[in-house]
Amino acid sequence: SYYKDIHEQCGKGPFPGRVRKVMIVGYPMNIYRYQYSCGDFFLFQLDLELRLARMLKKSGHEVIYKAHPTTKDEVKGIFDGIVDNIIFDPFETVFKSTDSFVFGNSMSTTFGFAIGTTKPIYLIDIKGTKWNQEAYDLLKKRCVMVPAQFDHQNRIQFDEELLASKLSAPAEPPNFEYLERFMFPLN
Repeated sequence: SYYKDIHEQCGKGPFPGRVRKVMIVGYPMNIYRYQYSCGDFFLFQLDLELRLARMLKKSGHEVIYKAHPTTKDEVKGIFDGIVDNIIFDPFETVFKSTDSFVFGNSMSTTFGFAIGTTKPIYLIDIKGTKWNQEAYDLLKKRCVMVPAQFDHQNRIQFDEELLASKLSAPAEPPNFEYLERFMFPLN
């Protein structure tokens, strides 16, 4: 019922027609290398997040970096002068401060919360990530999937042109089929 409650509270809010403010949802900056999906290591994600921030600023967006709350000290100073604002407060208390979200992967605990809101979501979709096909097909209806892959230098390269064009176009109202199918309790 947690996600249903979130959706009932946040899924009826105003829908931004144009995306001006973008929140990059930060990855935890720690030494643990998770095995959940491709790119689940802070060095991969930090490099990606810095390039995302620069690209978004260059395209004229206001950029908010939402740092993972457990790694506040590790993040200090890294994004200074690159983003407009760095937030350390819990995601659930600050999600209204932006028009949209960019996630470097879908393994963040805040990803499920974000899906329940009306805000556009842009997900870096790294080649090689293992998806349940039914879930993936529905997730593509909710999120803009930005194709990405590791290059020969072990860096995540994403389709910057696609992301820029989707951010500059009017956002589409969210499709909640994924949320309803996979995140609401069974009746």
